Amino acid sequence: MKLFKYISILAVGAVAFTSCSDDNDDFSINTAPGVGVSVESSEMVVNEMKGIFKVPLVLTGEPNGYVRATVKIIGTDDPSQDQAIADNNFYVTSQTINIPADEKTASVEIRTQYLETRDPDLYFKVVIEEAQGATIQPLNSCTIAIVDRFSSPVYSLSGPWEIHFTSYWGEEFTTTKTNLDVINEETGQCQFLDFCPEVSSDMNLPVILRPGDEGRPYNMFIPLGSVFIQGANFGGELGICDVTLIDMSGKQRGEYSGQWNSDYTEITFNDDFVLGIMKDGSWTGRVYQIFTRMTLKPLL
Repeated sequence: MKLFKYISILAVGAVAFTSCSDDNDDFSINTAPGVGVSVESSEMVVNEMKGIFKVPLVLTGEPNGYVRATVKIIGTDDPSQDQAIADNNFYVTSQTINIPADEKTASVEIRTQYLETRDPDLYFKVVIEEAQGATIQPLNSCTIAIVDRFSSPVYSLSGPWEIHFTSYWGEEFTTTKTNLDVINEETGQCQFLDFCPEVSSDMNLPVILRPGDEGRPYNMFIPLGSVFIQGANFGGELGICDVTLIDMSGKQRGEYSGQWNSDYTEITFNDDFVLGIMKDGSWTGRVYQIFTRMTLKPLL
């Protein structure tokens, strides 16, 4: 099957973002009796490389309006625990949370901060201090442990990487810093954010990390069938299409396996990566880009 380079996307469909709230929403505070507010869990463990995470607050009862909860950040009472420092080890987006009646849940949003010099686990507590429209329940605080990056073999590989590859037509591409973001630590699902802006901006590279030899870094795999660009307008006879990772025969199932070098400082993928232009889930026979060799180096 003959492949040929499709020169460029004529136009990319715009994506409109809208606020989660509507200007006509009724933000009245709950007046119904028997409504309580609590944290969802008394404990959480997050990796220092996690970035943004959420501490859920939940309502009981049948509210007829919003509950507005105010939380405070305090240390723990255990003298054996090293204490996390606000605005240094972590940042809180807002300490006032509006919980809608129809959803009965909302979250305190917190972002961890990676510090190279830190090894011990650090602790702090999120406590519901005040609530309008609800009674604060006994489960009113969540103790959070921020654990070291290297406590997780998946998170130990997260952070900035350098990616280099050659295209099918001999072009050399190097992304000097792309961030490996962990999506699901348990499954090893991750992605490189904006991994090749020279080819297309905001294009992410999905990868899966799995255990290898004991004591060694996890191995990396790239799944076929991953959508790199969704709903792009190629114009002409193609129209709206997706750009999906396939192999040279157009197959969308399976995965490619990366190989570590001897000192575990670089991963190489020797397979040909075809970014195929797909119409209604089927390959059109045209390609957006082909990578013939990809090397990836962790920078942390």
